[in-house]
Amino acid sequence: MRFPPNTFTGALATFWLSHVRIEDVDDWIEHMHGVLAPGARVFIADNTYIEGVGGRLVTREGDPNTFKLRTLNDGSQHLVVKNYYTAGELLELFSRHTGGVKAGDVFHGRCFWWINYRLEK
Repeated sequence: MRFPPNTFTGALATFWLSHVRIEDVDDWIEHMHGVLAPGARVFIADNTYIEGVGGRLVTREGDPNTFKLRTLNDGSQHLVVKNYYTAGELLELFSRHTGGVKAGDVFHGRCFWWINYRLEK
């Protein structure tokens, strides 16, 4: 995103964060926050891990990321970055960037999670 700072008053990202590599997630959050105005509302939601849904979970030795093996209709298979987060991991991750995220800002259900907070700059 190439926008000046303080361009937006809110951010919505659904089913996106899980596809960001772990080594890039802090930069992704900082970049998103960089285009938001003070007090902007942020809502991010994604999947929780459910065994057998969305392809086989794959790990690679020495890589902190997890992947899903996805099979397309043409039979081709592709590894897709798909990282899953616990409620505690989400709190820790976003607290590093906001200072104001609380347990009540995170919902972690059976199929989905979401985090909802106001950005204080």
